[in-house]
Amino acid sequence: MGTSTSPLPPQTDMTDRPEAYVLIHGAHHGSWVWDPLLAHLRLPALAVDLPGRGARPADLRSLTLDDYALAVAADIHAAGLRRVILVGHSLAGSVACMVAARNPNAVTHLVGVAAVFPSPGHSAIDQWPAGLRWLPRTGLVLRPGGRRAPLTLSIRKARHRLANDLDDEQARWLLANLGPEAVALTTSPVPETRLAPDLARTYVLCGNDRALPAERQRRQARTIGAQIVEIGTGHDPMVSAPRILANVLNGLLPTSRSSDAPGRGSFTEGQ
Repeated sequence: MGTSTSPLPPQTDMTDRPEAYVLIHGAHHGSWVWDPLLAHLRLPALAVDLPGRGARPADLRSLTLDDYALAVAADIHAAGLRRVILVGHSLAGSVACMVAARNPNAVTHLVGVAAVFPSPGHSAIDQWPAGLRWLPRTGLVLRPGGRRAPLTLSIRKARHRLANDLDDEQARWLLANLGPEAVALTTSPVPETRLAPDLARTYVLCGNDRALPAERQRRQARTIGAQIVEIGTGHDPMVSAPRILANVLNGLLPTSRSSDAPGRGSFTEGQ
């Protein structure tokens, strides 16, 4: 699908009921990561591929945050969706925030799942503890290929950070599909964005996350003024516990009742 440089069309039906979830994967992932979740959602879902993977090939060296945000808006527009719940995972939190700010008539609810939400003018690297930020910055300068070379994630690091709560089959599937990532998702400052004051915001905090520890997740939630819902999973709950994540997302629907949600039970129990 192509990209669009304009906001989505204004909403003519003023009901707040969303038509679909729009799911934005995080770094090194693709739209495929949401597959285990889809059957458990109570609304249709559009899982997008960010540029540089899947049906959207692109030069990872030249991509920007704006390219990512435009791609998501273009997919929403192409699908004819006018009211959506926008879900951003991990480093795609900044992309989701940009899309929500630019399209206030289309986004009814902004959701972060173990997401990073840098404040305007800051990047994902700036979310590291102040005394440690030199580590990733130095690594980017010294690594082979230079500052703009795509980022890669070793199997060892991915297994430790992303798959700590996955069974062997889930881990093999995840690790086999991970790919390189544009450095812009990590190093580019987020442009000035103003979320609509009445935009609902929820942060799904993954309590056993090794990629983004719980306290850092709490800081991200505070950045956008989100209500926190904590679940006892690792970084990729759509893989390890899709029913639990679906229960949270289904609970955001205006007319949903918790007793109707699939996979009802404690948010901290296993799938």
